[in-house]
Amino acid sequence: MRLRFEPRPAPSRVAQVLAPVAAIGLTVVFGSVFFLILELEPIETLHYLVRGPWRDPFGFNFPQTALFGSSALFDPLVGAYRVNTSIFITLVAAGVAWVFIQHTFTSYRMTVGGAAPAAARFAGFRESRSVWLGLLVGGGCAGLAGMMEVAGPLGQLTGHISPGYGFAAIIVAFVGRLHPFGIVLGGLLLSLSGSSGRTRRRRMTSGSRGSRFATSRRSSCSSSSRGTARPRWSVSPPRSRSHSAPAIERAGRASLRPCEGSAAESMAQSSLSAMSNHAP
Repeated sequence: MRLRFEPRPAPSRVAQVLAPVAAIGLTVVFGSVFFLILELEPIETLHYLVRGPWRDPFGFNFPQTALFGSSALFDPLVGAYRVNTSIFITLVAAGVAWVFIQHTFTSYRMTVGGAAPAAARFAGFRESRSVWLGLLVGGGCAGLAGMMEVAGPLGQLTGHISPGYGFAAIIVAFVGRLHPFGIVLGGLLLSLSGSSGRTRRRRMTSGSRGSRFATSRRSSCSSSSRGTARPRWSVSPPRSRSHSAPAIERAGRASLRPCEGSAAESMAQSSLSAMSNHAP
């Protein structure tokens, strides 16, 4: 008996193109889900702690811990500002990062692996080692920054510590041109521009509210003085004997004090005399 082997048909060109694309797509999707889970895990752990075992018993059931003691906080450099002694830790960390980037072979391997992956593989550099080293060092620096934020301006641990610092760090790194000391200056520039913008917006909002209130009061006073819009007074008997005539007169005068005009004053006098007659 002879066995006959028929040749397997060759895959089509469409399959040859779609197979690597599908493999790369699945790798990206699973990698994104994995890193998303790694990001959400510490956040959910923090929410559990501030709502459970670490919650302040005298905090009116808010998700936050008790205020830290003075021994656990950084001392402020200037009393009325958020700058504290943790800025020296930032400068030391920037100096260490500059030495690591400029004078170590590990940093050179990471630079080559990011700029030319094929050349790094040809030279025998392990790409996975550089990736994990970058993740660990970056996570440690982020944890150090969070510790300085909690033990500095906040003074306690809450469920919402970072108002988007991770996305702002991308802009800071771009402005600082990926240089350690440039990143420090970029972060300072971005924080100053953000704080000045918030202060200016707060002043504009408060000023617009005050101008709207003044305009409305002026228009109401002018309309009442011209007699175009006359207020209708409805006098109801007092519910208790505690409301006497002098009290009613004082209340009426206090309410009509901002609108002093000829027509408004005459209407106020007539209405006050009517209320005095009806009072017990």
